[in-house]
Amino acid sequence: MIQFFKGIDYKNCTLAVITGVLLTASFPKAGFDFLAWFALVPLLWAIRQTSFVFYMGCLAGFVHNITLVYWLNIAMHEYGHLPVITYVPLLILLCMYLSLYTGLFCVLVKRICLKPTQLIWAPFFWVALEYARTLTQFAFPWELLGYSQYLKLPLIQIADITGVYGVSCLIVYFNVSIVVFLLHSTHQSWNSFQTSIKSVYVFLGGVILFFVLSLSYGIVRIYAIDQEIQTNAKQMSVSVVQGNIDQSVKWDESFRLTTVQKYMQLSQSDDKPPPDVIIWPETAVPVYLQQQTQLSEMLRQYIENQSSTFLIGGLRYDRSFNDQWTFYNSVFLLNSESSMDQTYDKVHLVPYGEYIPFQTIFPFLRKFVEGVGQFSEGTELTPLTWKQWTVGPQICYEILFPGLSRTLVQKGANVLVNVTNDAWYGRSSAPYQHFSMVVFRAVENKRSLARSANTGISGCINPFGKILATSDLFTEDNLTCTLPVLDEITFYTQFGDIFAIVCGILLLIALVFNYTLRKPYR
Repeated sequence: MIQFFKGIDYKNCTLAVITGVLLTASFPKAGFDFLAWFALVPLLWAIRQTSFVFYMGCLAGFVHNITLVYWLNIAMHEYGHLPVITYVPLLILLCMYLSLYTGLFCVLVKRICLKPTQLIWAPFFWVALEYARTLTQFAFPWELLGYSQYLKLPLIQIADITGVYGVSCLIVYFNVSIVVFLLHSTHQSWNSFQTSIKSVYVFLGGVILFFVLSLSYGIVRIYAIDQEIQTNAKQMSVSVVQGNIDQSVKWDESFRLTTVQKYMQLSQSDDKPPPDVIIWPETAVPVYLQQQTQLSEMLRQYIENQSSTFLIGGLRYDRSFNDQWTFYNSVFLLNSESSMDQTYDKVHLVPYGEYIPFQTIFPFLRKFVEGVGQFSEGTELTPLTWKQWTVGPQICYEILFPGLSRTLVQKGANVLVNVTNDAWYGRSSAPYQHFSMVVFRAVENKRSLARSANTGISGCINPFGKILATSDLFTEDNLTCTLPVLDEITFYTQFGDIFAIVCGILLLIALVFNYTLRKPYR
């Protein structure tokens, strides 16, 4: 045991831990977004002088993720009713898995970037690994590095070309440039190679060039969109309702009438013209609207007397010909002009939150996740339409996946809507983090976005990511905003994650080049 502790490289472990802490501090709720531009420097400096490259990366990644998504414990314990002996190991396992990406990044940088000049590859490696995090059934692309800059509007406009990955790439390049500068100024080596002043000039020149290009593009885009909004854009009036229903009583039968009455009351606005659409959050209605119950009929009668259209989160069921029942987490479009409900069923469910993967193979999993719903995935990613408006609904977790919003816009959505219930996470940083990612869906597609959350954060965002209004956590609210409606199809909307895919291809090329033409690093 003593020999084990003697073998620990405390200096470099400390540097890795500092990187983990700085990364988390870059995101909400702390929100020191400028730290992202320096956060990777300690880690890159650590792997310069240690043979435990993978472990240093995993340590930084673990510290970052455990401090970033600590709030999962709140959901698993208070609402999932899991004991400490279960939910703590589950959180640790998730963070260990996510840390593998940082560990792999460090290995790639150390083994492929043999010389300081070759650190130019590092940003592409990082982006390729971020993209990889979105690809599996168990994808969890929570707070990718670029999301930390969600308030820097001129900078993040490049997302309508590259997605959030372009911002991540720029941040990593800045970090790498600092490392190259430090290597030269302190006369330290990278893999036994010294850094020339020419390399420093190249990297710092690149920083200036990329910043000038990105900011210039952003400023021009914001100006152009703003002019379009002021001159030609249609305007949609939206009311976002935040009911602030306590999660512990949300499905209690004795509170159902009170819940629906609260939403109806909050939707009233006597001193203002009725909005085009009123949005209630995920599972706002604690009954099946398909059933002809006293409560559902009361709600329908209320809507029939309103001139506004309602987008309401609720549950839906189907019964097949062989008496098999399927249940969906859905959004309903209801108004007085149509007798038929339009519905959108959530297509990307939360593993172990809304369904249990591999339950038929491993039936014992059900014992570990008491309270998990058994929903089915929606079969169509289709916008909802009425009059001249077409909206693209996204339910909770779906907003993390840019491809879903992009597909809805391709299919004609001229406004995006996100309904969610973040009550699971209390007053933690989770609602703030969740909201930060929503901004990028607006920027990528140049679409206004309205968000209704049961306990917050609700809000409205314009097509270049400006936050027009937000609610406070755990308050009742009705935010009424006028959202500009654009029909532009951005490069990102048309071509998707081509930038991230190119980064993945560059990573494969670098691996092949390193394997065939260079000796492995020893």
